[in-house]
Amino acid sequence: MGIATLVISAALVALSACNSSSTIPPSGGVTDFDSFRNFAQQLQTALVSQDTSFFASRIQEISVVCTGNGEPRGACVNRPPGTVLRGLPSDISGANALQIIPPADYSSTMQTWLASARPDLSDQFGSGAATLYAVATDTSGDADSYLAILSAIYSGRGRAERQALVLRFQIKDGDWLMVAEERAVNPGTPEQWLLGNCKTCHDEWERWTPIALS
Repeated sequence: MGIATLVISAALVALSACNSSSTIPPSGGVTDFDSFRNFAQQLQTALVSQDTSFFASRIQEISVVCTGNGEPRGACVNRPPGTVLRGLPSDISGANALQIIPPADYSSTMQTWLASARPDLSDQFGSGAATLYAVATDTSGDADSYLAILSAIYSGRGRAERQALVLRFQIKDGDWLMVAEERAVNPGTPEQWLLGNCKTCHDEWERWTPIALS
Protein backbone atom coordinates (compact mmCIF):
# COMPACT_ATOMS: atom_id res chain seq x y z
CA MET A 1 0.00 0.00 0.00
CA GLY A 2 3.05 2.23 -0.21
CA ILE A 3 4.87 4.08 2.46
CA ALA A 4 4.69 1.06 4.66
CA THR A 5 0.97 1.38 5.06
CA LEU A 6 2.06 4.53 6.82
CA VAL A 7 2.34 3.13 10.27
CA ILE A 8 0.67 6.29 11.44
CA SER A 9 -2.94 5.44 11.73
CA ALA A 10 -4.12 8.04 14.20
CA ALA A 11 -2.03 10.98 13.12
CA LEU A 12 -2.75 10.53 9.46
CA VAL A 13 -6.34 9.42 9.29
CA ALA A 14 -6.82 13.12 9.67
CA LEU A 15 -4.90 14.03 6.55
CA SER A 16 -6.60 12.02 3.90
CA ALA A 17 -9.05 14.63 2.65
CA CYS A 18 -10.48 17.27 4.95
CA ASN A 19 -11.71 15.88 8.25
CA SER A 20 -14.14 16.49 11.06
CA SER A 21 -13.89 17.72 14.62
CA SER A 22 -15.26 18.91 17.98
CA THR A 23 -14.32 19.89 21.47
CA ILE A 24 -13.49 17.84 24.53
CA PRO A 25 -16.12 18.13 27.29
CA PRO A 26 -15.68 21.21 29.48
CA SER A 27 -13.57 20.99 32.62
CA GLY A 28 -14.28 23.77 35.06
CA GLY A 29 -16.12 25.64 32.33
CA VAL A 30 -13.09 25.79 30.02
CA THR A 31 -12.92 23.59 26.92
CA ASP A 32 -9.87 22.55 24.92
CA PHE A 33 -11.18 24.75 22.13
CA ASP A 34 -10.97 27.71 24.54
CA SER A 35 -7.39 26.72 25.27
CA PHE A 36 -6.64 26.45 21.58
CA ARG A 37 -8.07 29.91 20.93
CA ASN A 38 -5.64 31.28 23.51
CA PHE A 39 -2.80 29.37 21.88
CA ALA A 40 -3.86 30.73 18.48
CA GLN A 41 -3.05 34.22 19.73
CA GLN A 42 0.57 33.09 20.19
CA LEU A 43 0.47 31.54 16.74
CA GLN A 44 -0.80 34.79 15.24
CA THR A 45 2.05 36.69 16.90
CA ALA A 46 4.59 34.23 15.48
CA LEU A 47 3.01 34.51 12.04
CA VAL A 48 3.09 38.31 12.01
CA SER A 49 6.71 38.39 13.20
CA GLN A 50 7.61 35.51 10.84
CA ASP A 51 9.01 33.54 13.76
CA THR A 52 9.14 30.21 11.95
CA SER A 53 10.97 28.56 14.85
CA PHE A 54 7.71 28.78 16.80
CA PHE A 55 6.16 26.27 14.38
CA ALA A 56 9.22 24.04 13.95
CA SER A 57 9.71 23.69 17.71
CA ARG A 58 6.17 22.32 18.13
CA ILE A 59 6.43 19.46 15.66
CA GLN A 60 5.45 16.00 16.94
CA GLU A 61 7.58 13.69 14.82
CA ILE A 62 6.32 10.44 13.33
CA SER A 63 8.35 7.65 11.71
CA VAL A 64 7.57 6.09 8.34
CA VAL A 65 9.25 2.98 6.95
CA CYS A 66 9.34 2.85 3.15
CA THR A 67 8.28 -0.43 1.56
CA GLY A 68 10.08 -0.08 -1.76
CA ASN A 69 6.92 -1.16 -3.59
CA GLY A 70 7.26 1.50 -6.26
CA GLU A 71 5.33 4.30 -4.61
CA PRO A 72 4.39 6.61 -7.53
CA ARG A 73 4.55 9.79 -5.45
CA GLY A 74 5.20 11.04 -1.97
CA ALA A 75 7.99 10.74 0.56
CA CYS A 76 9.19 7.24 -0.36
CA VAL A 77 9.66 7.72 -4.12
CA ASN A 78 12.98 6.21 -5.22
CA ARG A 79 13.90 5.23 -1.67
CA PRO A 80 15.03 1.66 -0.93
CA PRO A 81 12.95 -0.67 1.26
CA GLY A 82 13.49 -0.12 4.95
CA THR A 83 14.31 3.58 4.64
CA VAL A 84 13.05 5.31 7.79
CA LEU A 85 11.77 8.87 7.48
CA ARG A 86 11.07 11.02 10.54
CA GLY A 87 9.29 14.33 10.72
CA LEU A 88 5.96 16.09 10.19
CA PRO A 89 3.40 14.54 7.81
CA SER A 90 2.64 17.08 5.08
CA ASP A 91 0.00 16.39 2.45
CA ILE A 92 -1.45 18.27 -0.51
CA SER A 93 -5.24 18.28 -0.66
CA GLY A 94 -6.48 15.71 -3.15
CA ALA A 95 -3.00 14.75 -4.38
CA ASN A 96 -2.22 11.62 -2.32
CA ALA A 97 1.40 12.76 -2.15
CA LEU A 98 2.31 12.63 1.53
CA GLN A 99 5.70 14.09 2.42
CA ILE A 100 7.61 13.88 5.68
CA ILE A 101 9.31 17.16 6.61
CA PRO A 102 12.16 16.89 9.16
CA PRO A 103 11.84 19.46 11.95
CA ALA A 104 15.24 20.88 10.97
CA ASP A 105 13.83 21.77 7.53
CA TYR A 106 10.47 23.11 8.62
CA SER A 107 11.55 26.68 9.43
CA SER A 108 12.88 27.19 5.90
CA THR A 109 9.79 25.54 4.39
CA MET A 110 7.52 27.89 6.31
CA GLN A 111 9.71 30.88 5.53
CA THR A 112 9.46 30.15 1.81
CA TRP A 113 5.66 30.08 2.06
CA LEU A 114 5.57 33.36 4.00
CA ALA A 115 7.99 35.09 1.64
CA SER A 116 5.87 34.15 -1.37
CA ALA A 117 2.70 35.79 -0.01
CA ARG A 118 1.32 38.78 -1.96
CA PRO A 119 -0.06 41.39 0.50
CA ASP A 120 -0.43 43.77 -2.46
CA LEU A 121 -3.22 41.57 -3.85
CA SER A 122 -6.69 40.72 -2.54
CA ASP A 123 -9.73 38.60 -3.35
CA GLN A 124 -13.02 37.54 -1.77
CA PHE A 125 -11.11 36.23 1.26
CA GLY A 126 -9.30 39.49 1.89
CA SER A 127 -5.67 40.51 1.73
CA GLY A 128 -3.08 38.28 0.12
CA ALA A 129 -0.84 38.58 3.19
CA ALA A 130 -0.21 35.39 5.15
CA THR A 131 -2.75 35.35 7.96
CA LEU A 132 -4.47 33.12 10.47
CA TYR A 133 -7.84 32.94 8.74
CA ALA A 134 -9.86 30.51 10.90
CA VAL A 135 -9.68 27.94 13.68
CA ALA A 136 -11.59 24.65 13.74
CA THR A 137 -11.95 21.33 15.52
CA ASP A 138 -11.75 17.72 14.34
CA THR A 139 -12.73 14.53 16.15
CA SER A 140 -12.47 12.15 13.21
CA GLY A 141 -9.22 10.55 14.38
CA ASP A 142 -8.25 8.61 17.47
CA ALA A 143 -7.46 11.88 19.24
CA ASP A 144 -9.23 15.23 18.94
CA SER A 145 -7.40 17.75 16.77
CA TYR A 146 -7.58 21.51 16.57
CA LEU A 147 -6.86 23.30 13.32
CA ALA A 148 -5.16 26.59 12.59
CA ILE A 149 -6.19 27.51 9.04
CA LEU A 150 -3.68 29.89 7.50
CA SER A 151 -4.17 31.55 4.16
CA ALA A 152 -2.35 33.75 1.67
CA ILE A 153 -2.31 34.64 -1.98
CA TYR A 154 0.77 32.78 -3.14
CA SER A 155 2.96 33.91 -5.97
CA GLY A 156 4.48 30.99 -7.81
CA ARG A 157 4.26 28.76 -10.86
CA GLY A 158 3.84 31.86 -13.00
CA ARG A 159 0.64 33.07 -11.37
CA ALA A 160 -0.83 34.33 -8.08
CA GLU A 161 -3.48 32.17 -6.39
CA ARG A 162 -5.19 31.77 -3.03
CA GLN A 163 -3.88 28.95 -0.84
CA ALA A 164 -4.70 27.52 2.56
CA LEU A 165 -2.21 25.92 4.95
CA VAL A 166 -3.95 23.82 7.59
CA LEU A 167 -1.88 23.11 10.70
CA ARG A 168 -3.18 20.30 12.88
CA PHE A 169 -2.52 20.45 16.63
CA GLN A 170 -3.18 18.12 19.55
CA ILE A 171 -2.58 18.52 23.27
CA LYS A 172 0.41 16.47 24.42
CA ASP A 173 1.41 16.62 28.09
CA GLY A 174 -0.37 19.92 28.51
CA ASP A 175 1.17 21.62 25.48
CA TRP A 176 -0.01 22.19 21.91
CA LEU A 177 2.05 20.18 19.41
CA MET A 178 1.70 20.13 15.62
CA VAL A 179 1.03 16.59 14.39
CA ALA A 180 0.40 17.21 10.67
CA GLU A 181 -0.22 19.83 8.01
CA GLU A 182 -2.24 19.95 4.81
CA ARG A 183 -1.59 22.34 1.94
CA ALA A 184 -4.62 23.32 -0.13
CA VAL A 185 -2.86 24.64 -3.20
CA ASN A 186 -4.78 23.22 -6.16
CA PRO A 187 -7.77 25.09 -7.65
CA GLY A 188 -10.94 24.53 -5.65
CA THR A 189 -9.25 23.12 -2.55
CA PRO A 190 -8.61 26.28 -0.47
CA GLU A 191 -12.31 27.20 -0.47
CA GLN A 192 -13.30 24.05 1.42
CA TRP A 193 -11.23 25.31 4.37
CA LEU A 194 -11.95 29.04 4.05
CA LEU A 195 -15.74 29.09 3.64
CA GLY A 196 -16.47 27.14 6.83
CA ASN A 197 -19.23 25.02 5.30
CA CYS A 198 -17.35 21.80 4.46
CA LYS A 199 -19.02 19.09 6.54
CA THR A 200 -16.23 16.57 5.85
CA CYS A 201 -13.44 19.04 6.66
CA HIS A 202 -14.23 20.05 10.25
CA ASP A 203 -16.95 20.17 12.86
CA GLU A 204 -16.70 23.55 14.56
CA TRP A 205 -15.25 26.35 12.45
CA GLU A 206 -14.70 29.97 13.45
CA ARG A 207 -13.43 32.88 11.42
CA TRP A 208 -10.43 34.17 13.35
CA THR A 209 -10.67 37.75 14.54
CA PRO A 210 -7.14 39.18 14.57
CA ILE A 211 -5.95 40.34 17.98
CA ALA A 212 -4.41 43.79 18.03
CA LEU A 213 -0.68 43.34 18.60
CA SER A 214 1.21 46.03 20.48
